[in-house]
Amino acid sequence: MPKNTPEEKAERSQKIKELKKQINDTSAHNEEVEIAKSVMFELNRFSTEFGKKQLETAKLIASAGSERFYEVYEEAVKLANALPESKIKEEKIWRKQEIRNANALKRSAKLAHKHYPDGIVYFDPQIIEDAYNLPDDTPEQQKIRRKAMKKANKEQNTYAGIASPYLSAMRTIQLTEGYKNLSEILSGYDDAVNKKETEQAQIDANAKRLAEERKLDIERKKSQHKLRNSTK
Repeated sequence: MPKNTPEEKAERSQKIKELKKQINDTSAHNEEVEIAKSVMFELNRFSTEFGKKQLETAKLIASAGSERFYEVYEEAVKLANALPESKIKEEKIWRKQEIRNANALKRSAKLAHKHYPDGIVYFDPQIIEDAYNLPDDTPEQQKIRRKAMKKANKEQNTYAGIASPYLSAMRTIQLTEGYKNLSEILSGYDDAVNKKETEQAQIDANAKRLAEERKLDIERKKSQHKLRNSTK
């Protein structure tokens, strides 16, 4: 655009501002669309063929229980490797994670026999909290506290390293339940909104009907008044 005169410069500047705003609005809209697509894909992930197979793998590991989950190693590896080789980025990542998680069961079995020969014992995070809350006013107390903290951290790391495949499977299952509950919540919300809209529509219809009746009543009274006056 020309910019020789003050008017042309002003017009050019205004046009540039408008175009920049359009670009920003378009970029923001496209970003919102992409986010919405991503959210919907995530919410519906377990209704796809891949998601169902992924959930099946997680349920297999979880079904063996928190103490003996590693015993399903061979079957879990087969299921994980049988996951569809999707072209979707997220599903490619999930497939690798599931295969890695299933393979980790073998290591869990080895470490479990070493550290938990009688069966894996759940690590209660309260143990760390209790160690942290020990008094440390004197050098002796500080020594005891440090020792307790070190022991608790070691136990936590040992448990987390062994139970990782089981905990991962449980997170997947809990995620499924969470999405299911979310769908129910959203469904209930939609029902509430629809009910509210229906009620409001009925209120509006009644108000309109009453207004029309009042208008007709006023016109009728006017007609009656004119008729009485004309007969006098």
